[in-house]
Amino acid sequence: MKHILLIVASVMLLIGCQSEESARSDVEQVVRDMFAGFSAFDKEAIQSTCTDDFVLLEQGMVWNIDSLINVLMPLKGNATLTYRLEDFMTTIRGATAYTHYWNHGLMEMGGEQIRIQWLESAVFRKEGGIWKMSLLHSTQVEL
Repeated sequence: MKHILLIVASVMLLIGCQSEESARSDVEQVVRDMFAGFSAFDKEAIQSTCTDDFVLLEQGMVWNIDSLINVLMPLKGNATLTYRLEDFMTTIRGATAYTHYWNHGLMEMGGEQIRIQWLESAVFRKEGGIWKMSLLHSTQVEL
């Protein structure tokens, strides 16, 4: 009987670890999807990654998703944006998650290249079984 209980406990622990890893991967994918939306200038794709009360804190300014998109969309057709996201550190706590990571961006416009690097952190809520970003804090870091 002890062996059976040990096996059941081991299987439960393994399943728990796999679902934790899966949840971390899902949260990190939300970040990747958001920045893919930025690169594609796809307003709907960006909005789909965020909660209705999403807030971005960047360089001393507070933005909501609409103000962020209003700044982004005039660049469509005039600029290309690419992002490389790395070194995620993600924690899941029930229906809340948070992560921090490095974001390396490149904007090309009018033959000029602008490289920017940020250290970012984000908070997520699970809504209807789907992870959504509710807060993004972005600090530009000198290259």
